[in-house]
Amino acid sequence: MSIASADDVQLDTQLYTMIELEANRYRAFFAKLSVNECSISRDVALEFFRKSKLSEEQVQELYSRLKGLRLLQERERVNETEFVMGMHFIVCMTKRNLVKIPPTFPSYLFPSLDLTSEFPSSDPFDSSTAPLGPNPPISIITTSTMTLGTPLSDAQSLSDLVTTELRNKQHEVEVLSRVQHSEMRALQSLHACVERIADQVDRLGFPVPNSSRSLEVLDDLRNLLQKHILAAKQEIQSIQIDAQMRSVASEVAQESGPREDPLNVSCSLTQELIALQHQTSQLMTKKTDVIERLVAVKTGGSAAGTIEWLDIYWRS
Repeated sequence: MSIASADDVQLDTQLYTMIELEANRYRAFFAKLSVNECSISRDVALEFFRKSKLSEEQVQELYSRLKGLRLLQERERVNETEFVMGMHFIVCMTKRNLVKIPPTFPSYLFPSLDLTSEFPSSDPFDSSTAPLGPNPPISIITTSTMTLGTPLSDAQSLSDLVTTELRNKQHEVEVLSRVQHSEMRALQSLHACVERIADQVDRLGFPVPNSSRSLEVLDDLRNLLQKHILAAKQEIQSIQIDAQMRSVASEVAQESGPREDPLNVSCSLTQELIALQHQTSQLMTKKTDVIERLVAVKTGGSAAGTIEWLDIYWRS
């Protein structure tokens, strides 16, 4: 698969633009590889890129595209900016279904990077020395203002001086307009990234209100995400505690042996209660009979006869 043969199309900025969180993650990888140096060797960079799912051909072509930007004069070294872009393209190709990098380098996907070339050039907009794309980085546009204007010292007369000054002012207006347009594109891209993050959080079941979906309230969005993260951690802890309690209860039940069927226990208790109720009824009957006999004795019988009768009665 050849990266350079891809159709020259505008990529989806909402899907592929690198956000600062991703850039920081790539920079952390570079810091571990560089050991406090400004660049790493070609072999180290390629070895790290090969850990992805890209083929060897894709890795080599990706490296060629990065070095084609001429951000670093040393061909066999890779600086942080080149490494960050390489890592982001690998993520896009392995995780976001980016098939190929367009022939015109999509520098608009990296609004936070300075893509100024280290190679001197008489024409800053030469396609062979500067990265091209629908939205050139601001740093390239602003550095071009000093070279494209006509020096006032070349004027031969007052009229030439006025004409040259007017031409230079018009050029400045044009460049400033392009800078403003570039800034607007960068802000739109960043806003799209915020929307994408908010949508992903929504899909996880944590609602993000519209009031927290703009660049002006990024702190609110960050606080909301921290709140959701804390709630999720607490829920996980609660689930873990519940699982541990269930596990302990299960172990106790296994150690105590098989339990008797609750229905059988209930039936047995019911039968015992019925038997006790029957015995109680019998005792009440005997009590009533005794009372009646005592009354009869008091009215006409003897004490000896009463004692004899009670002895016979209780034996029965």
